[in-house]
Amino acid sequence: DRIADPTLWPDDPDLALRITYPPGYPDEAPRLAVEGGSSLHPVQERALLRDVYHAARIEAGTPCELSCIQAARNFFLDGGLSQAGMALLSDDCLAEILSYVATTKEAVEGIARALPVFKGVEKADVVWKEVCRRRWREKWGFERRWERAVEEYVRQHQSRGVTRTAKSLTHHYWHHRYHEEECDSQRSTITTDELCSISFDCRNWFSMREYHRRQSIRMQDVLPAGLRESLAKDVRFDVRGGVRSEKSWFLSLRWSFVDGEVRLKHQGRSIESLRVRRLPSWGWQLWGNGFVFRSVDDDEDDGGGGGEDLWEDYLSRIVMQEKPEYRTTRT
Repeated sequence: DRIADPTLWPDDPDLALRITYPPGYPDEAPRLAVEGGSSLHPVQERALLRDVYHAARIEAGTPCELSCIQAARNFFLDGGLSQAGMALLSDDCLAEILSYVATTKEAVEGIARALPVFKGVEKADVVWKEVCRRRWREKWGFERRWERAVEEYVRQHQSRGVTRTAKSLTHHYWHHRYHEEECDSQRSTITTDELCSISFDCRNWFSMREYHRRQSIRMQDVLPAGLRESLAKDVRFDVRGGVRSEKSWFLSLRWSFVDGEVRLKHQGRSIESLRVRRLPSWGWQLWGNGFVFRSVDDDEDDGGGGGEDLWEDYLSRIVMQEKPEYRTTRT
């Protein structure tokens, strides 16, 4: 029980809180003082009175003894004696500290629970902007996602016309943006604008070219995986229903949305219905019976992010298994 923990309470049993109402109350604030607090350091006493004054201001105009006593009690129960030095820091300073030590959502929440002095700034923009940056940098589409978020942040705050301090501590834009992007990452439907703004790496599930090459008896009638080799890494879907790529074969394709799937046609004949899936990297996958497309990050340093890492989950599971001897023995 937190109340029974002796380390949370001052050693002085005569510690008391004096509340004096001036003649001009409530226009004048009550006078607060700590008495018998010889065991308290001046910094601890100032931090305690800061919390009590805050409670008194909330109850302005009415007797505030119970609220002040409860505020003092909560100060001790929340570890105020050990956190007194930080409690005297401004919210801006606390937010800056938290932004350096907490780099994930879980870290921010954990520190705020363990150190209540950070409760008032756990949603501050300076904290969550850094959390967003670190989180999104690991995901597909970081540059465009970051630019959109910053542009929206500037637009909102310029329209409000608020001060820099109010911007960083009251609106919690980056906290809301973090959770919006996390929610959006679970979406499995793609819009036409999104589809047409993305480059794709296209591969076959199976390689017919490898199949038709001369193979050993044990590999006859076995379809080799086609995921190791890209057909094209620059496939783009045009808003007018065409498909663009440096590989000429794709230029003869047409596409359309049908029941949430991407329908591909070649010379007027339907050849594939591609289902839409969101990847753990927040990228997009379009997949059917013959083809699989994965979104390429055009801003990656490798010239598009269409390397083997994009297909690691599939390539790491490919196993070359020959047919057993009893299936290949000729009679």
